[in-house]
Amino acid sequence: MGCYNGLRPVGILLYYAFPSLVASDPVTVTYVTLLLNLICLLVLIFSAWTLFSRISAFEAPSASMNVRGKARSWAVVTAFWLVMLVQTIGYLPLRLADIQSLCLLMAGIAIASTGGLTPRAGAALIGGALAGCSVLFRQNYVIVLALMVFVWFAYSIRLRSKAAAISATLFALGAGTCLLQLFWVYLHTGIPWFYEPQAMLVYAESTKQPYVELIAYSLPAEGAYAASLARPVSDFEFLAVKFFHGLFKFYWTPSLGAAPVDHTPHILDYSSTDLFFFQAIFIVVGLASLASVFFARPWLSIVVIAAFGSAAITAFMSEVEYRYFLFSRVVYIIFAFSAAWMTWCKYRGRTRSLPH
Repeated sequence: MGCYNGLRPVGILLYYAFPSLVASDPVTVTYVTLLLNLICLLVLIFSAWTLFSRISAFEAPSASMNVRGKARSWAVVTAFWLVMLVQTIGYLPLRLADIQSLCLLMAGIAIASTGGLTPRAGAALIGGALAGCSVLFRQNYVIVLALMVFVWFAYSIRLRSKAAAISATLFALGAGTCLLQLFWVYLHTGIPWFYEPQAMLVYAESTKQPYVELIAYSLPAEGAYAASLARPVSDFEFLAVKFFHGLFKFYWTPSLGAAPVDHTPHILDYSSTDLFFFQAIFIVVGLASLASVFFARPWLSIVVIAAFGSAAITAFMSEVEYRYFLFSRVVYIIFAFSAAWMTWCKYRGRTRSLPH
């Protein structure tokens, strides 16, 4: 009962309690925590790499390749890992839940996608269970799971594949591990939900205009402020602005260091052109996500549509923090690399077939 918090899920509370169980010295506890975070970071990036390799049929560097092929493959490997490290390494020294939850979700996806839309029953169940456990670390991943299962079932209907529908069902059953968080909240409040509704009221005002983005910092002292719009905008413009801030703004690390602007609170004075640009970006990203179906890689569509849907819903329902959109950014990195590699392979195949 001592691990209950109205906003923080039970998994991350147990995660950060573990170092104190194996060590009493604060310095040792910090190093154990850092080691656990490092393991999560490596699992996250390796799972993302596995998913990219599987989706794009990327051939890893091997002895059978010629010099040019090896150089090309190593260039892709290096670029992918560097981009992923830039996106994630800033979370390594922090006591947050972002890389821990995402490593479980990405590992679950990597396992569940081993057989395409029809993985073995064990892979679907285990993958679903790991993905479900990500909700025990960050509750909003329940949106991702729901969207993934929905798109998986949509593919099974489109392909008239009973096996794919069974696999999606097994994945959903495995993801039932997330219901532990729902039960935990119900046990303490009598309300079956993933957050304690009363505790969420604290953030109710920050989800409305004019507040766009919550920015936390630790220097010269711990604090936070909300970047706010200078004037009222339409509901869709407000959604587009929050979506852009969450998905495209970049900070080396959240909640660490000095505030990224010189004055607080920060006022966002956007012109009509800026607002049009944000709306265009939202629409283009949405259409590009839907266009992922044309690559004929079902798992690419499953994760990309889930990434867009979760980012849009998060921007609509909650206050924006850069770290809330980490899953979507990781998936769009996979999308970009996969699209580039598959396009290049298609072009190479065409040029090789041309008469010399």
